[in-house]
Formats: sequence, structure tokens, C-alpha cells
Amino acid sequence: MRSFIVSRTVILGAAFAAATTAAACSAGHPDVSSSAQNIVINPGGTENESDVTIQLPTDACVPGASCAKVLGATPSLYVDGVAVSLGGTTRIKPGSHNVAVNGIGWPLTTTAGEHTTVTLPVADTVCTDATLPNVPVTNFGGAFSVANAPCPTVATGSAVGVPSGSSVLYYYAACNASYVVGNPASSYNCAGAYAGYNYYYENAAGTCVSGGAGVAGCTAAQQGAEVSSPGNTALTSAYEAYAPGTITATVNGSTQTLTLNPGDETTFNISLPATSTLPATFATTLTFLDPRANPDATAGTITSSCAGDRSYTIPAATGTPAPLALTAFVNSACTYTLTVGGRTQALTQTAANAISLHRLDVDNVTVTRQDLDGGTYTVVGTYTLNYGGVQVAGPYNTGTGIDVLPGTYEFSLTYTDFDGPQTQTQTLTF
Repeated sequence: MRSFIVSRTVILGAAFAAATTAAACSAGHPDVSSSAQNIVINPGGTENESDVTIQLPTDACVPGASCAKVLGATPSLYVDGVAVSLGGTTRIKPGSHNVAVNGIGWPLTTTAGEHTTVTLPVADTVCTDATLPNVPVTNFGGAFSVANAPCPTVATGSAVGVPSGSSVLYYYAACNASYVVGNPASSYNCAGAYAGYNYYYENAAGTCVSGGAGVAGCTAAQQGAEVSSPGNTALTSAYEAYAPGTITATVNGSTQTLTLNPGDETTFNISLPATSTLPATFATTLTFLDPRANPDATAGTITSSCAGDRSYTIPAATGTPAPLALTAFVNSACTYTLTVGGRTQALTQTAANAISLHRLDVDNVTVTRQDLDGGTYTVVGTYTLNYGGVQVAGPYNTGTGIDVLPGTYEFSLTYTDFDGPQTQTQTLTF
């Protein structure tokens, strides 16, 4: 409320005095008069202002100072879009206002004559790896691994009252418009950053900040440029100042939050889960019903229709091998196929596969001479297998063997003796 003090001074002129005297002597001239006034106004009032001071907790300080909790960066502070200094007093009108701290907004209401002190909360970020699942050993198909999600470097919060910051990424010369590499910075691939260049960005306060050189420097500057956008703030292992309220970090598609009150000194504990979920596995058991006498002419295999998947080759062995218990990850986009003896069998991924294999071993041909001594000698021939009227295996040299799936085959053997080329055929059922 403003009040005004008004004083009035009355000046009596000579003519007015004479007229008054005359009137006292003679009442016959009452209209003869003259007057003049000078008004002086002395105003006064009271302002209805308030003020706010933004400060750190007593054991926190800006970089370069000495205290228990040195901040990773000097906080960027705004009141109603105007930059203010830490610890300074800012006069504001009573009512609603917006405070911005490092890219996050916070509402503040003051009343007339109120002296408000806001002690900013400070927090460091600690990321902890969650326990990862055991990865089973598989023999063919896709290979999967699990890892923990990376520790987030940015949190989000209210953007209300935060002035728009720069999202430009610079290289080589500090914040020089001639050396812009990304606008917005997130569009630039720092993986190809040149080792000899330094990278910079402007924060919301317009300060040119260096991220450093090479890939690491580019990445740091890019993160800083992104943080300078309204509603984003940095998360670091050092203590940082924040606006009161809730900040949210996104980790592997899920959010984790921290609510900060004025003056809090705390830790944002973030759990880093696995980046992916392991698929189920399916089993395949190969049982060998017959002993092996000769080396393999060709080995049985399990292959995938998906490029990049691992194949499996049945190992060579003598005697009757022990059953093979094989495992692979389920992948409905791929078809896994067992191939033995020239025939194929698709493996199901929805149940266990139990497959029995027989063995065909073919020795070199023993030829008996039809002469007086009745002696013998051996020659190397070749053999083939037909299944269903189609040749599925061979020709392979004798003195070898192959695994085969159950069924009826036509076996054909060819060799050459003294009399010339010879062929033998027979039906084999396994």
C-alpha cells in the first residue's frame, strides 16, 4: 500500500491583508479579495518484494574448492529463465516462479517480504550389476550371451522453466561455428571420432565445455550437449546438484527414479539388469547302434538355415560311440537339419529329438585269383547308396564307413580286377 503526505501552505498577500482590514472597517465591500496556494506532495510507500537464495549443502562445493562432496560440475542455475549465481540473492515478485538446475525445472512460490533459501539436493550415481543368468553350453545353432546394461549418463525431469540449451557438437576449435559436427549432437556417430580432435559443446548457460579428445571426448561432449536440452540432466559418479523433485533414468527400456528433497545428500542407486533374455533350449540325442570299424568317408552334420549359426560335426570314433547329448537354443526362424548317409532329418525345437544311427563299413575288395595257387589280393573300389531310387551317398572309396538313418537302401560296389570293371549290388535294411 502506498501512502501520500500532503502539506498545504497558505500565503497572505498584501492586497488580501489590506482588503481584510478594509472589510473590518467597512462591511460595504465583501467581494474585494484575492488568494494564492502552493501544494507540495511528499510520497512514500513499501515494496512487496521477495527474494531467493540458492545454495549447496554445507559439506558440498563446486569443482576446485575443498569439501567432503566436490561436485562434478558447477551447477547451471536459472530463475524465471534468467541465469543466477550460486549463493547470490535474487529479488523476485511474490507469486509463482520457475527455478532450473542443470536442465531440470522446479516450481517455487513466494509471498511478500519472504526471504527464501533453497538448499539444492546433491547426489552421486552408483550403478550395480544385477546377477546374470547362467548361459548353457550349446553345440550348434545360435550363440547367445548376456551382459549388464550400461550405466545411464542422463536422467530426465521437468522441463518447465528451463531455457532451451544448445545441442550443437563442435570439434577442433572450442565452440567455433566453423567446426560443427552434429546439430543435433545425437545425430553424430562418435565411434568414428578422430583421435586428434577435441570435442566441445555449449551448456544451457552458454559456457563452452570441453569433453576431451577422440572417441571418449566426443562421447562426453555429446552427452553434455544432450543434457543441455530442457528436461535432461547429467548422472555421474561424482556428486551433482539437482532441482528438488523426481528424476528418472532409463535402463534397458525400464525406468528407475529418485525423488530429491531440498538439502538431500544421497545416492542414486541404479541396478543394471541383463540386456537380453536367454531363449529356451532344445535337446538332441544321437545314439549309435553299431560299432565303427573304418574311418568315416564323410561325417554326419547338423546345420542351420540361418546364416552365422554354428554347425555340428559328428566326431570320428572307433568301436561303438557313447550317445551324444546335444543342446541348442530355440530359434523359430531357423531350421536345424541332421544329415547322415546322404539323408536328412529336420530337428524339432518343441520337444527332445531322439535319433538312432546305424553304421555301414565297407572294406577294400578282396579278390581271389582263379589260378593254381588260389591266392588273393585287395583292390580299392567305390560304393554308393540309393534310397527310394535316388542316389544319396557316394561314391566313396572302400576302406571307409558312414553313419546311416534307419531304412532300406540299395548298395552298389564298383571295383576293377584282372578281368576288368566289376559291379556288385545288394539291398541293405537297417
